[in-house]
Amino acid sequence: MTYVASTAVLNGIPEGFSFNLVAIMNGSSGIGRLAAGIIGNRIGPMNHMIPSTIVSGLVILAWPAVRSQSAFIAVVVVFGFTAGSYSALLWQPILDLGDADELSRRVGIMMIFLACAGFLGPPTAGEVNNAAGMQAMTIYAGGCTLVGVALVLVARHMMLKKVFGKI
Repeated sequence: MTYVASTAVLNGIPEGFSFNLVAIMNGSSGIGRLAAGIIGNRIGPMNHMIPSTIVSGLVILAWPAVRSQSAFIAVVVVFGFTAGSYSALLWQPILDLGDADELSRRVGIMMIFLACAGFLGPPTAGEVNNAAGMQAMTIYAGGCTLVGVALVLVARHMMLKKVFGKI
């Protein structure tokens, strides 16, 4: 969603309003973080993070079809909410994976992966956008998100060893 304001302008949304989309997304992210804490406590953080991140990936894939101001608002609200849920719950499974004496190692490994994604993701998406266009970029970004969800599903199954359960 790095390109939400510029994409809105390219689709005829007034420039002044297009930058408000970032603020709307951040506001809905805050609500998503609060809701994730409440829902995560009831059903388990991974059980909430998985469907939330699936919705986030689907919103990214649907982004090229967005043309109107109201559709942009809907996309940034849903994406902000789901991205906020992911951000709020990201660390809880890391804490639950094992003993407290290994926590710093697990957090360090997680930070390495997050740093690589943060440093490489936006420039790669930009190059895909420049070379192949917006639709290819959203397929790349949405695909990466959904592959990440698949890996979280595998980790959930390895931890829980059954289909249903709070985790």
